[in-house]
Amino acid sequence: MIEVEEEPLIRSLEVSGVHFSKRPMKSQSSKKDWPVWLRMDAVAFRRLHRWAQEKEDAKLAHQMRGHQLSVDYYKADWPERIFLKLWWLFGNYGLSLWRPLLWLLLSFAVFLNLLLCFGSVPGIDPTPVASGVPAGSAADGWRNVLFGDDMRAQFSRAVVGATESIFSPVNVFSTRKLVVPTEPWVAVVQFFYSYLCLGLIFLFGFSVRRRFKI
Repeated sequence: MIEVEEEPLIRSLEVSGVHFSKRPMKSQSSKKDWPVWLRMDAVAFRRLHRWAQEKEDAKLAHQMRGHQLSVDYYKADWPERIFLKLWWLFGNYGLSLWRPLLWLLLSFAVFLNLLLCFGSVPGIDPTPVASGVPAGSAADGWRNVLFGDDMRAQFSRAVVGATESIFSPVNVFSTRKLVVPTEPWVAVVQFFYSYLCLGLIFLFGFSVRRRFKI
């Protein structure tokens, strides 16, 4: 199949068993619609990245790679654009060390307030956890602050619940959780919050690696 943008100018051509159909070509965005800095193309940033690697300038190489990804965003198809947009939003293509941590702190504060406003209960039993454990209970030590209905106990559960989701994201459905949300929809939010935290920690580590290693 041969596609042409305009009507073909054919003077003498014999064909058989061929069907001609006219349909519009797939439109592509014009370079005039791109930002001015984008017209440099990713090739320029790629060359600068390679040059910085040769000079062993990790910081410059890191920056040029990030700018190259910024250019690639405008040239990518929509599924890849979604991924690149999220990468930019949470990590600025690895150019920012602090953006993932700021998002982590913000999400921590939001979920802590959810637990504080809508309530939570201890996920552990204050009675002994096993008959074979001598003179001990799940509420021993610092964990006794999780029990009670006063403001101190509620705030302690909110802090522990929000922190537990960061360091144990795969523990969302476990029966050994220290704090359990009272409302089911808050538990659903906790599921997404846990894996968001896992992704943000990964992006922070990735940014550190890219910043200090070529």
